[in-house]
Amino acid sequence: MRHISDPVYGAVLDGVADDTAAVQLMLDAGPGSSSIAGAKIRISAPLVLRTGTRLDAHGARVGGSGGHSLIRNFAPEDSFTGHDGHGDITLEGGIWDARGELAAPEGPHAGAAWNAMTFAKGRRIVVRDLEIRNVASYHAVEVNACDGALIDNVTARGFLLSLAHRVFSEAFQIDVAASPASSDLGEWDGTHSRDVTVRACYAGPSLDYDPSAGTGLGPFGALAGSHTHVDDRVYDGIRILDNVCEGALKYGVRAHAWRDPVIRGNTITGAGTNGVLVELGAGGIVSGNVIASTASNAVNVTDTDGVIVADNTIRDTATNYGIYLSATNATAVTGNRVEAAATAGLRFGTGATFCMASGNTIVRGVSAGVVAISAGAGAGTVNTAIHNQLVGYTAASVAVSSGTVVVVPPAAGSAGSNVR
Repeated sequence: MRHISDPVYGAVLDGVADDTAAVQLMLDAGPGSSSIAGAKIRISAPLVLRTGTRLDAHGARVGGSGGHSLIRNFAPEDSFTGHDGHGDITLEGGIWDARGELAAPEGPHAGAAWNAMTFAKGRRIVVRDLEIRNVASYHAVEVNACDGALIDNVTARGFLLSLAHRVFSEAFQIDVAASPASSDLGEWDGTHSRDVTVRACYAGPSLDYDPSAGTGLGPFGALAGSHTHVDDRVYDGIRILDNVCEGALKYGVRAHAWRDPVIRGNTITGAGTNGVLVELGAGGIVSGNVIASTASNAVNVTDTDGVIVADNTIRDTATNYGIYLSATNATAVTGNRVEAAATAGLRFGTGATFCMASGNTIVRGVSAGVVAISAGAGAGTVNTAIHNQLVGYTAASVAVSSGTVVVVPPAAGSAGSNVR
Protein backbone atom coordinates (compact mmCIF):
# COMPACT_ATOMS: atom_id res chain seq x y z
CA MET A 1 0.00 0.00 0.00
CA ARG A 2 1.27 3.45 -0.90
CA HIS A 3 1.29 5.93 2.02
CA ILE A 4 1.44 9.68 1.78
CA SER A 5 4.22 9.80 4.39
CA ASP A 6 6.66 8.26 1.88
CA PRO A 7 9.25 11.01 1.16
CA VAL A 8 8.92 10.41 -2.56
CA TYR A 9 5.62 12.33 -2.55
CA GLY A 10 6.95 15.40 -0.77
CA ALA A 11 3.94 15.96 1.48
CA VAL A 12 4.30 18.29 4.46
CA LEU A 13 1.31 16.88 6.39
CA ASP A 14 0.95 19.70 8.90
CA GLY A 15 -2.58 20.65 7.86
CA VAL A 16 -1.36 24.11 6.80
CA ALA A 17 0.83 23.59 3.75
CA ASP A 18 -0.91 22.73 0.48
CA ASP A 19 -0.47 18.97 -0.06
CA THR A 20 -2.79 18.66 -3.08
CA ALA A 21 -0.03 17.86 -5.56
CA ALA A 22 1.61 15.34 -3.23
CA VAL A 23 -1.59 13.36 -2.61
CA GLN A 24 -2.53 13.44 -6.28
CA LEU A 25 0.94 12.17 -7.21
CA MET A 26 0.36 9.18 -4.96
CA LEU A 27 -3.11 8.54 -6.40
CA ASP A 28 -1.81 8.82 -9.96
CA ALA A 29 0.72 6.03 -9.37
CA GLY A 30 -1.96 3.65 -10.61
CA PRO A 31 -4.79 1.39 -9.42
CA GLY A 32 -4.56 -0.20 -6.00
CA SER A 33 -4.49 0.91 -2.39
CA SER A 34 -3.28 4.30 -1.22
CA SER A 35 -3.36 5.68 2.28
CA ILE A 36 -3.44 9.03 4.03
CA ALA A 37 -4.35 7.36 7.33
CA GLY A 38 -3.54 9.49 10.36
CA ALA A 39 -2.36 12.46 8.31
CA LYS A 40 -3.29 16.15 8.51
CA ILE A 41 -3.78 17.45 5.00
CA ARG A 42 -4.87 20.67 3.38
CA ILE A 43 -5.88 20.66 -0.26
CA SER A 44 -6.68 23.51 -2.64
CA ALA A 45 -8.37 21.50 -5.42
CA PRO A 46 -10.33 18.27 -5.68
CA LEU A 47 -8.46 15.00 -5.39
CA VAL A 48 -9.23 12.76 -8.38
CA LEU A 49 -9.86 9.04 -7.78
CA ARG A 50 -9.64 6.88 -10.88
CA THR A 51 -10.63 3.31 -11.68
CA GLY A 52 -9.47 0.70 -9.20
CA THR A 53 -8.52 3.12 -6.42
CA ARG A 54 -8.95 2.36 -2.74
CA LEU A 55 -8.09 5.30 -0.48
CA ASP A 56 -7.73 4.64 3.24
CA ALA A 57 -8.17 7.84 5.26
CA HIS A 58 -8.86 6.42 8.72
CA GLY A 59 -7.72 8.90 11.34
CA ALA A 60 -6.93 11.53 8.71
CA ARG A 61 -8.17 15.12 8.73
CA VAL A 62 -8.54 16.68 5.30
CA GLY A 63 -9.48 20.33 4.90
CA GLY A 64 -10.26 22.25 1.78
CA SER A 65 -9.39 25.83 1.08
CA GLY A 66 -13.00 26.72 0.29
CA GLY A 67 -14.57 27.08 -3.12
CA HIS A 68 -13.93 23.55 -4.37
CA SER A 69 -14.89 19.90 -3.94
CA LEU A 70 -12.66 17.58 -1.95
CA ILE A 71 -13.08 14.37 -3.96
CA ARG A 72 -14.08 13.59 -7.54
CA ASN A 73 -13.79 10.55 -9.77
CA PHE A 74 -13.09 12.61 -12.87
CA ALA A 75 -10.75 15.31 -14.13
CA PRO A 76 -11.99 18.54 -15.79
CA GLU A 77 -11.14 17.23 -19.24
CA ASP A 78 -13.00 13.92 -18.83
CA SER A 79 -16.24 12.98 -20.58
CA PHE A 80 -18.04 9.62 -20.50
CA THR A 81 -21.25 8.12 -21.78
CA GLY A 82 -23.58 5.92 -19.76
CA HIS A 83 -21.92 4.47 -16.66
CA ASP A 84 -18.49 4.12 -18.29
CA GLY A 85 -16.58 6.57 -16.12
CA HIS A 86 -14.09 5.75 -13.39
CA GLY A 87 -15.38 3.01 -11.07
CA ASP A 88 -14.42 0.25 -8.66
CA ILE A 89 -13.52 2.99 -6.19
CA THR A 90 -13.52 2.75 -2.40
CA LEU A 91 -13.03 5.73 -0.10
CA GLU A 92 -13.08 5.07 3.62
CA GLY A 93 -12.29 6.85 6.85
CA GLY A 94 -11.33 10.34 7.88
CA ILE A 95 -12.83 13.73 8.61
CA TRP A 96 -13.31 15.78 5.44
CA ASP A 97 -14.01 19.50 5.95
CA ALA A 98 -15.35 21.34 2.87
CA ARG A 99 -15.02 24.76 4.61
CA GLY A 100 -18.49 25.81 3.57
CA GLU A 101 -18.41 28.72 6.00
CA LEU A 102 -16.17 30.51 3.48
CA ALA A 103 -19.21 30.90 1.22
CA ALA A 104 -20.84 33.23 3.74
CA PRO A 105 -21.45 36.81 2.51
CA GLU A 106 -18.25 38.10 4.06
CA GLY A 107 -16.07 35.14 3.08
CA PRO A 108 -13.54 34.83 0.23
CA HIS A 109 -15.98 32.61 -1.72
CA ALA A 110 -19.15 34.54 -0.97
CA GLY A 111 -22.24 32.89 -2.41
CA ALA A 112 -20.33 29.92 -3.83
CA ALA A 113 -21.58 26.33 -3.66
CA TRP A 114 -19.91 22.97 -4.09
CA ASN A 115 -20.26 19.27 -3.37
CA ALA A 116 -17.84 17.88 -0.85
CA MET A 117 -17.61 14.67 -2.91
CA THR A 118 -18.86 13.98 -6.43
CA PHE A 119 -18.96 10.58 -8.13
CA ALA A 120 -20.27 10.59 -11.68
CA LYS A 121 -20.83 7.95 -14.38
CA GLY A 122 -18.95 5.23 -12.50
CA ARG A 123 -19.74 1.70 -11.44
CA ARG A 124 -19.25 0.19 -7.98
CA ILE A 125 -18.55 3.24 -5.84
CA VAL A 126 -18.15 2.79 -2.07
CA VAL A 127 -17.93 5.65 0.46
CA ARG A 128 -17.93 4.55 4.07
CA ASP A 129 -16.92 5.17 7.67
CA LEU A 130 -16.13 8.87 7.34
CA GLU A 131 -17.39 12.32 8.30
CA ILE A 132 -18.04 15.27 6.01
CA ARG A 133 -18.31 18.74 7.45
CA ASN A 134 -19.45 22.19 6.36
CA VAL A 135 -20.97 21.97 2.89
CA ALA A 136 -22.03 25.11 0.99
CA SER A 137 -25.47 24.80 -0.67
CA TYR A 138 -24.89 21.56 -2.60
CA HIS A 139 -24.27 18.03 -1.25
CA ALA A 140 -21.98 16.10 1.04
CA VAL A 141 -21.93 13.21 -1.47
CA GLU A 142 -23.41 13.39 -4.95
CA VAL A 143 -23.89 10.12 -6.84
CA ASN A 144 -24.58 11.19 -10.41
CA ALA A 145 -25.34 8.73 -13.21
CA CYS A 146 -23.65 5.88 -11.31
CA ASP A 147 -24.43 2.18 -11.45
CA GLY A 148 -23.93 0.58 -8.04
CA ALA A 149 -23.03 2.88 -5.15
CA LEU A 150 -22.92 2.35 -1.39
CA ILE A 151 -22.79 5.25 1.06
CA ASP A 152 -22.37 3.53 4.40
CA ASN A 153 -21.86 4.99 7.88
CA VAL A 154 -21.15 8.49 6.61
CA THR A 155 -21.84 11.47 8.86
CA ALA A 156 -22.70 14.80 7.22
CA ARG A 157 -22.60 17.74 9.63
CA GLY A 158 -23.09 21.38 8.81
CA PHE A 159 -24.71 23.03 5.79
CA LEU A 160 -24.62 26.68 4.74
CA LEU A 161 -27.49 27.88 2.58
CA SER A 162 -25.30 30.22 0.54
CA LEU A 163 -27.77 30.10 -2.37
CA ALA A 164 -31.27 30.73 -1.07
CA HIS A 165 -33.04 28.58 -3.68
CA ARG A 166 -31.03 25.49 -2.62
CA VAL A 167 -33.16 24.89 0.46
CA PHE A 168 -33.91 21.37 -0.85
CA SER A 169 -30.23 20.27 -1.13
CA GLU A 170 -29.71 16.69 0.02
CA ALA A 171 -26.74 15.59 2.09
CA PHE A 172 -26.68 12.45 -0.09
CA GLN A 173 -27.99 13.16 -3.57
CA ILE A 174 -28.86 10.58 -6.21
CA ASP A 175 -28.74 12.36 -9.55
CA VAL A 176 -28.90 12.23 -13.35
CA ALA A 177 -26.48 13.56 -15.99
CA ALA A 178 -29.09 15.88 -17.45
CA SER A 179 -27.17 19.07 -18.22
CA PRO A 180 -24.17 21.10 -17.05
CA ALA A 181 -26.48 22.43 -14.34
CA SER A 182 -26.96 18.93 -12.89
CA SER A 183 -23.52 17.39 -13.46
CA ASP A 184 -19.97 18.65 -13.70
CA LEU A 185 -19.20 15.72 -16.01
CA GLY A 186 -20.48 15.09 -19.56
CA GLU A 187 -21.82 13.58 -21.67
CA TRP A 188 -25.14 14.96 -20.46
CA ASP A 189 -27.01 12.03 -21.91
CA GLY A 190 -29.78 11.62 -19.36
CA THR A 191 -28.11 8.67 -17.62
CA HIS A 192 -29.78 8.08 -14.25
CA SER A 193 -28.16 6.53 -11.20
CA ARG A 194 -29.28 3.05 -10.23
CA ASP A 195 -28.63 0.49 -7.51
CA VAL A 196 -27.69 3.06 -4.86
CA THR A 197 -27.81 2.39 -1.12
CA VAL A 198 -27.54 5.02 1.63
CA ARG A 199 -27.19 3.13 4.90
CA ALA A 200 -26.52 3.97 8.56
CA CYS A 201 -25.72 7.60 7.74
CA TYR A 202 -26.43 10.84 9.60
CA ALA A 203 -27.33 14.30 8.33
CA GLY A 204 -27.70 17.30 10.59
CA PRO A 205 -26.11 20.48 11.89
CA SER A 206 -22.54 20.85 13.01
CA LEU A 207 -21.82 20.01 16.62
CA ASP A 208 -21.19 23.68 17.49
CA TYR A 209 -24.31 24.95 15.73
CA ASP A 210 -25.92 27.74 17.75
CA PRO A 211 -27.83 30.32 15.71
CA SER A 212 -28.12 32.69 18.65
CA ALA A 213 -24.36 32.71 19.12
CA GLY A 214 -23.62 32.65 15.40
CA THR A 215 -21.54 29.49 15.63
CA GLY A 216 -21.47 26.44 13.41
CA LEU A 217 -23.52 25.56 10.35
CA GLY A 218 -27.09 24.28 10.30
CA PRO A 219 -28.84 21.20 8.89
CA PHE A 220 -29.07 20.11 5.26
CA GLY A 221 -32.10 20.52 3.04
CA ALA A 222 -32.70 16.75 3.19
CA LEU A 223 -30.99 13.56 4.27
CA ALA A 224 -31.20 11.80 0.91
CA GLY A 225 -33.07 12.04 -2.34
CA SER A 226 -33.32 13.32 -5.88
CA HIS A 227 -34.90 16.46 -7.24
CA THR A 228 -34.74 16.08 -11.02
CA HIS A 229 -35.17 13.49 -13.74
CA VAL A 230 -35.18 13.33 -17.54
CA ASP A 231 -38.27 12.60 -19.65
CA ASP A 232 -40.09 9.51 -18.33
CA ARG A 233 -36.97 7.79 -17.00
CA VAL A 234 -36.61 6.82 -13.34
CA TYR A 235 -34.03 5.78 -10.77
CA ASP A 236 -34.02 2.03 -10.04
CA GLY A 237 -32.79 0.10 -7.03
CA ILE A 238 -32.64 2.94 -4.50
CA ARG A 239 -32.43 1.92 -0.84
CA ILE A 240 -32.43 4.39 2.07
CA LEU A 241 -31.88 2.30 5.19
CA ASP A 242 -31.37 2.91 8.92
CA ASN A 243 -30.28 6.55 8.68
CA VAL A 244 -30.79 9.50 11.04
CA CYS A 245 -31.86 12.95 9.88
CA GLU A 246 -32.14 15.93 12.22
CA GLY A 247 -33.76 19.25 11.41
CA ALA A 248 -33.78 19.07 7.62
CA LEU A 249 -34.80 22.33 5.99
CA LYS A 250 -37.26 20.54 3.67
CA TYR A 251 -37.40 16.72 3.65
CA GLY A 252 -36.08 13.70 5.42
CA VAL A 253 -36.14 11.60 2.23
CA ARG A 254 -37.30 12.81 -1.17
CA ALA A 255 -38.02 9.84 -3.45
CA HIS A 256 -38.31 11.70 -6.73
CA ALA A 257 -38.92 9.51 -9.80
CA TRP A 258 -37.75 6.36 -8.00
CA ARG A 259 -39.10 2.98 -9.08
CA ASP A 260 -39.67 0.46 -6.27
CA PRO A 261 -37.42 2.12 -3.67
CA VAL A 262 -37.02 0.81 -0.14
CA ILE A 263 -37.09 3.53 2.54
CA ARG A 264 -36.81 1.64 5.80
CA GLY A 265 -35.69 2.04 9.39
CA ASN A 266 -34.86 5.75 9.25
CA THR A 267 -35.30 8.23 12.09
CA ILE A 268 -36.36 11.66 10.90
CA THR A 269 -37.03 14.57 13.26
CA GLY A 270 -37.93 18.20 12.62
CA ALA A 271 -38.14 18.17 8.82
CA GLY A 272 -39.19 21.52 7.38
CA THR A 273 -41.95 19.99 5.24
CA ASN A 274 -42.37 16.21 4.74
CA GLY A 275 -40.57 13.43 6.55
CA VAL A 276 -40.79 11.17 3.49
CA LEU A 277 -41.99 12.48 0.13
CA VAL A 278 -42.66 9.91 -2.61
CA GLU A 279 -43.38 11.62 -5.93
CA LEU A 280 -43.42 10.92 -9.67
CA GLY A 281 -42.28 7.32 -9.28
CA ALA A 282 -43.69 3.81 -9.25
CA GLY A 283 -44.17 1.45 -6.33
CA GLY A 284 -41.92 1.30 -3.31
CA ILE A 285 -41.90 0.48 0.38
CA VAL A 286 -41.86 3.05 3.19
CA SER A 287 -41.60 0.97 6.35
CA GLY A 288 -40.34 0.93 9.89
CA ASN A 289 -39.41 4.61 9.98
CA VAL A 290 -39.77 6.90 13.00
CA ILE A 291 -40.86 10.36 11.86
CA ALA A 292 -41.43 13.10 14.42
CA SER A 293 -42.14 16.83 14.55
CA THR A 294 -42.46 17.53 10.84
CA ALA A 295 -43.73 20.90 9.68
CA SER A 296 -46.15 19.21 7.28
CA ASN A 297 -47.14 15.65 6.33
CA ALA A 298 -44.93 12.97 7.86
CA VAL A 299 -45.42 10.72 4.80
CA ASN A 300 -46.65 12.18 1.51
CA VAL A 301 -47.33 9.93 -1.49
CA THR A 302 -48.21 11.77 -4.69
CA ASP A 303 -48.19 10.92 -8.40
CA THR A 304 -46.94 7.41 -7.55
CA ASP A 305 -48.99 4.21 -7.62
CA GLY A 306 -48.68 0.99 -5.67
CA VAL A 307 -46.72 2.20 -2.65
CA ILE A 308 -46.72 0.26 0.64
CA VAL A 309 -46.62 2.49 3.73
CA ALA A 310 -46.26 0.09 6.64
CA ASP A 311 -45.25 -0.10 10.29
CA ASN A 312 -44.07 3.49 10.63
CA THR A 313 -44.26 5.48 13.86
CA ILE A 314 -45.36 9.08 13.31
CA ARG A 315 -45.64 11.80 15.94
CA ASP A 316 -46.57 15.48 15.95
CA THR A 317 -47.11 17.10 12.58
CA ALA A 318 -47.25 20.88 12.95
CA THR A 319 -49.67 21.16 10.01
CA ASN A 320 -51.56 18.82 7.71
CA TYR A 321 -51.58 15.03 8.09
CA GLY A 322 -49.70 12.06 9.41
CA ILE A 323 -50.00 10.16 6.12
CA TYR A 324 -51.25 11.90 2.98
CA LEU A 325 -52.19 10.07 -0.21
CA SER A 326 -52.66 12.22 -3.29
CA ALA A 327 -52.82 11.21 -6.96
CA THR A 328 -52.01 7.62 -6.11
CA ASN A 329 -53.66 4.35 -7.09
CA ALA A 330 -53.60 1.07 -5.13
CA THR A 331 -51.43 2.31 -2.27
CA ALA A 332 -51.67 0.34 0.98
CA VAL A 333 -51.31 1.92 4.43
CA THR A 334 -50.94 -0.78 7.09
CA GLY A 335 -49.71 -1.18 10.63
CA ASN A 336 -48.68 2.44 11.19
CA ARG A 337 -49.03 4.36 14.43
CA VAL A 338 -49.86 8.03 14.03
CA GLU A 339 -49.98 10.25 17.10
CA ALA A 340 -51.02 13.89 17.28
CA ALA A 341 -51.32 14.80 13.63
CA ALA A 342 -52.35 18.42 13.23
CA THR A 343 -55.51 17.47 11.31
CA ALA A 344 -56.23 13.94 10.08
CA GLY A 345 -53.97 11.06 10.95
CA LEU A 346 -54.66 9.68 7.46
CA ARG A 347 -55.90 11.65 4.47
CA PHE A 348 -57.20 10.29 1.16
CA GLY A 349 -56.51 13.35 -0.98
CA THR A 350 -57.31 14.41 -4.50
CA GLY A 351 -56.80 11.61 -6.97
CA ALA A 352 -56.37 8.83 -4.40
CA THR A 353 -58.11 5.75 -5.82
CA PHE A 354 -58.39 2.11 -4.75
CA CYS A 355 -56.23 2.77 -1.69
CA MET A 356 -56.53 0.70 1.47
CA ALA A 357 -55.85 1.61 5.09
CA SER A 358 -55.92 -1.28 7.54
CA GLY A 359 -54.47 -2.13 10.92
CA ASN A 360 -53.29 1.41 11.72
CA THR A 361 -53.50 3.03 15.13
CA ILE A 362 -54.34 6.73 15.08
CA VAL A 363 -54.05 8.60 18.37
CA ARG A 364 -55.44 12.06 18.86
CA GLY A 365 -53.10 14.54 20.55
CA VAL A 366 -54.12 17.17 23.10
CA SER A 367 -54.27 19.97 20.55
CA ALA A 368 -54.51 17.92 17.38
CA GLY A 369 -57.32 18.06 14.86
CA VAL A 370 -60.52 16.18 15.51
CA VAL A 371 -60.48 13.99 12.40
CA ALA A 372 -58.76 10.62 12.46
CA ILE A 373 -59.33 9.59 8.83
CA SER A 374 -60.52 11.97 6.14
CA ALA A 375 -61.11 12.04 2.41
CA GLY A 376 -61.07 15.04 0.10
CA ALA A 377 -63.80 15.79 -2.39
CA GLY A 378 -61.50 14.78 -5.22
CA ALA A 379 -60.66 11.38 -3.80
CA GLY A 380 -61.47 8.29 -5.84
CA THR A 381 -64.47 6.03 -5.52
CA VAL A 382 -63.17 2.94 -3.77
CA ASN A 383 -60.73 3.98 -1.06
CA THR A 384 -61.30 1.89 2.04
CA ALA A 385 -60.34 2.12 5.69
CA ILE A 386 -61.06 -0.96 7.80
CA HIS A 387 -59.85 -2.44 11.06
CA ASN A 388 -57.99 0.69 12.21
CA GLN A 389 -57.81 1.52 15.91
CA LEU A 390 -58.79 5.10 16.71
CA VAL A 391 -57.82 6.41 20.15
CA GLY A 392 -59.31 9.58 21.59
CA TYR A 393 -61.78 10.07 18.73
CA THR A 394 -65.55 9.86 18.39
CA ALA A 395 -67.55 8.44 15.52
CA ALA A 396 -68.45 11.94 14.39
CA SER A 397 -64.79 12.87 14.06
CA VAL A 398 -64.16 10.66 11.03
CA ALA A 399 -64.91 12.53 7.82
CA VAL A 400 -66.52 10.82 4.84
CA SER A 401 -66.68 12.40 1.39
CA SER A 402 -69.13 11.53 -1.31
CA GLY A 403 -68.06 8.56 -3.41
CA THR A 404 -65.28 7.46 -1.06
CA VAL A 405 -65.75 4.47 1.23
CA VAL A 406 -64.39 5.24 4.68
CA VAL A 407 -66.18 3.14 7.29
CA VAL A 408 -66.33 4.91 10.65
CA PRO A 409 -66.34 3.60 14.24
CA PRO A 410 -69.69 2.15 15.29
CA ALA A 411 -70.36 4.50 18.16
CA ALA A 412 -69.19 7.71 19.80
CA GLY A 413 -66.71 7.51 22.63
CA SER A 414 -63.16 8.22 23.73
CA ALA A 415 -61.83 5.31 21.68
CA GLY A 416 -63.14 3.27 18.85
CA SER A 417 -62.44 0.66 16.22
CA ASN A 418 -62.73 1.37 12.54
CA VAL A 419 -64.44 -1.80 11.24
CA ARG A 420 -66.28 -2.85 8.12
